[in-house]
Amino acid sequence: MKTIAPLLEQLDDLPASILPLIGRYTALREAIDQLTDGYVALGAQARVLDRNGAADALLSGCRRHVTIEHGRLVAHTAEVRRALATVAGGHPSNHGNGGRAPKPLVVEAKTGSRVTVMQFQALARRTERLTNHQPHALMWIIDTEPHAAEIARLREIFELTPTEARVAEALACGKTLTASARDLGMPRATAKSHLDAVFSKTGSRRQAQLVRLMACLRRLK
Repeated sequence: MKTIAPLLEQLDDLPASILPLIGRYTALREAIDQLTDGYVALGAQARVLDRNGAADALLSGCRRHVTIEHGRLVAHTAEVRRALATVAGGHPSNHGNGGRAPKPLVVEAKTGSRVTVMQFQALARRTERLTNHQPHALMWIIDTEPHAAEIARLREIFELTPTEARVAEALACGKTLTASARDLGMPRATAKSHLDAVFSKTGSRRQAQLVRLMACLRRLK
């Protein structure tokens, strides 16, 4: 569909009833392609039906865990295989988790300290029968490392100082306060003071809330 939609729009004798459908699909397609998180739609036997550019970029750093080979998603670790088996259409244990989504998987990317979160979600109930061309499950790939644009937005929106922004960035990357202070070349007490200021300005109380805030800023343009 993503290949033929632009071609269909060029046809003069296209039924008027189809035009709104193509328009909605095109808008959705463009929105998905702008996501910084990876999106992969999976069909029967883990066949990849659709994905965005972010998925390719993020999967390239997680080849020890999962790859796309010959049009299928291939798991290389036991935890990814279990998650994929729980949701993949056509697999004998595709609903072995009672139809619930597996827990998110946190995997280490090739850059070392950087981590990626993978979330699998089944789309069909056990009583539904989908064709090989319909998506059975979704895979989301979330890059936890904040980008420069997000840090700039954080500084601008909450009026952080440059040092406060650097501390926030380190914490959002998953580092401890001690490790952040060491990497930034300051005493832990000083880093704690800057972190308290970040929490006060952003309304956050914990590191996890700060990480979620950074993730929300990705959606802003």
